[in-house]
Amino acid sequence: MKRMTTEEFLDTGLLEEYVMGLCSAEEQSLVEQYINADTSVREIYDQIQHSISQLADSYAIEPPAGVKARLMDQLEGKASPPTTNGVSSIGRYLLWAIVPLAALLGIVAVTKIGNLQDDVRAAEVRYAALQKECSRTQQQADAVAQSLRFYKSPATLSGMLRGGAIMPKFEAVAHYNKQEGRYTMEVLSIGSMPAGKCLYLWGDKDGHMVKLQKLEDVVEGNQYVFDPAMESFNLTLEDVDVEAEEPDVSNLVASVSI
Repeated sequence: MKRMTTEEFLDTGLLEEYVMGLCSAEEQSLVEQYINADTSVREIYDQIQHSISQLADSYAIEPPAGVKARLMDQLEGKASPPTTNGVSSIGRYLLWAIVPLAALLGIVAVTKIGNLQDDVRAAEVRYAALQKECSRTQQQADAVAQSLRFYKSPATLSGMLRGGAIMPKFEAVAHYNKQEGRYTMEVLSIGSMPAGKCLYLWGDKDGHMVKLQKLEDVVEGNQYVFDPAMESFNLTLEDVDVEAEEPDVSNLVASVSI
């Protein structure tokens, strides 16, 4: 038989059955191995024994005088067992002896119910965590599906933004769907960024330049999403420490009509 852990052994209930004399010879041998080899099992065994002793003492009833003599006479066949309301004295004392055992069984049942309740609570916590993870995964899947619909839509067009003299190695691609009012820009290549500068993305609407985003810490693979309906996208270099409200057209990096 595979060696069980202490927790697995205690969950079998064999220790309680051993105390109550309900184990088979093989089970009895197994329980005794755990009692002798495992200190924690031994301590629980001693606690159960102590509980039985306390229960027996609390339910102990001093038999009336003469019971012992009558019991011996009955065993020797000298007298008929006296009865009280149809129940023999011996039967009544057997019932008194059974009471502690019944109480012990109740304790064992309550303990097992408590363990089951703990297991249920733990399962509920794991289930709630699983639901949260499933919800997060579903949100990610929905976002990916939405992006795929956007890029695969016949109404989604693309335009390249290539750097000029200021940042010749800069390259990005813009995707735009005017029907949905959704726009994206993905940076493909950067080159070198002048010190103290950052990129600004502007949109041209009815002849006016509208600031869309300030792009700091730009790296290849960055993707920016925005939704105003514009006629062109424009990238300019601006001072990183100053919030630009108007584009510096002399520092135009790239532009694309949409």
